[in-house]
Amino acid sequence: IRQIRRFAPRVVLVYDADAGGTTGVDRALELFLREDLDLAIASLPDGLDPFDLFVQQGAEPFRQAMNSAKDVLDFKLDQLLTRDGEQGFVADRRAVEAVLAMLALSPDAASTDTKLRRELIVTRIARRFGLNESTLQERLAELRRMRPVDYRTDDADKPSKSSDEVAVAQHSEGNAKADAVERELVECLLAEPELTASAKMQLPLEEIEHQGLRRIVHEMYDLMGDGLVPELDTLRLRLMDKPKLADFALRALEVGLKHPDRSAWLVQIVAAFRDRRTSRDKRNIRSQLQAAGDPAAAMELLKKLQATK
Repeated sequence: IRQIRRFAPRVVLVYDADAGGTTGVDRALELFLREDLDLAIASLPDGLDPFDLFVQQGAEPFRQAMNSAKDVLDFKLDQLLTRDGEQGFVADRRAVEAVLAMLALSPDAASTDTKLRRELIVTRIARRFGLNESTLQERLAELRRMRPVDYRTDDADKPSKSSDEVAVAQHSEGNAKADAVERELVECLLAEPELTASAKMQLPLEEIEHQGLRRIVHEMYDLMGDGLVPELDTLRLRLMDKPKLADFALRALEVGLKHPDRSAWLVQIVAAFRDRRTSRDKRNIRSQLQAAGDPAAAMELLKKLQATK
């Protein structure tokens, strides 16, 4: 985005008209809110992608779509208000909360332009919904204070936090540090959602100890059970109550995409889970063996220990 900003003051993202396309707006909105660059969304008619539109109808419909592109914030608010077909106070409140939660993710050490942009967005929300601007500012400040760790940075030269640290930052998901194999499972599945079915058959949710990572895997398993592709865009809709966890999922996807052979990676991950399970079983048996007072029981435990592989 910083590179684009050198050449253009405004960006129009083009999505087709289906729900799968428009859910990608969430990621774009979070990223562009941090930078001083206007963003608009153009939706193409009849669910066509740009190529199909050009081939079937020529350039003019595309020009019309570009000229009628909607500001990203208005687009997102409309999307939230019409997603479930709800109307009235509850729907309005949910939409406002969702956008404020995204605004809260912007860094504390933001530039003056970014801070001004954030204030203007709050003003627009207040006008659209007839709300008190100071009340919205107070709620935004509250959401920002709820962040236990401000792991975002605008300085590209500063080292970014590891995936482990980001996972720990999910204060509502527990403070335990994520096991590397659990983190890798999430990274692998987000980068290759088609592997989720295989993972579900081999790795039940009970195998995942970190609460935040278990939530992500649970939602992916659930999406697959509902006949949906458990990719990031659909997953993020299930994580709207946990914006920091959704942001971690985006970072995990970026890591996973760097792995060249994700099918082989999943095989290694499953093997690592199996080894972890075996080690844990052996420790439990050894503990029971030390506490066993009956020689016969001790012998059975010893046989069980030898058979555990």
